[in-house]
Amino acid sequence: FRSLAYDGIGIIVNTSNKVNAMGIQEIKKIYTGNTVDWGKINGESEPIIPVAFKDKLNSIEQEFDIKVKDTPVKEQMRNSMKYVSSMEEMKNFVAQNKNSIGFLPGQWYTKETKFLKLSGIEITISNLKNNLYSLRFPIKMYYSKEKEESLKDFFQYFKSDDGKKIIRKYCIEAF
Repeated sequence: FRSLAYDGIGIIVNTSNKVNAMGIQEIKKIYTGNTVDWGKINGESEPIIPVAFKDKLNSIEQEFDIKVKDTPVKEQMRNSMKYVSSMEEMKNFVAQNKNSIGFLPGQWYTKETKFLKLSGIEITISNLKNNLYSLRFPIKMYYSKEKEESLKDFFQYFKSDDGKKIIRKYCIEAF
């Protein structure tokens, strides 16, 4: 495989939520059922609705499991978990439910989406590039060794300015 870019997993909440930042341990406690009420975080006593992806093969879900829930320890996800099938559904559910929390790739940032700072660090190109944002992950391209020589020009193109422009449409940072 070859890494082509980086993206980050942005933790999202409804825009009316007063929380602006969280640490990994706080997020883990929410997703494992140890913290079930926003009162412990922002003072407003409301039930937290964590949102995750149904498909465990979803690469964002896999990265989230590894980096937040410490899988393969596999802590039990809470019973009140809301499951969604797509990035769009995640974004829309959190936007329409003031007590929800979810996660999206950083590339999905819009003005209508509130990304939390992670331990005080924003999900930005600079913070991803400098490895400051902890929920960063590489975008990889897999291929067979036999094809490596024939893909040389292809990989060279992705290192060019034009190639990086294409990658940045879908990821936060190109190599």
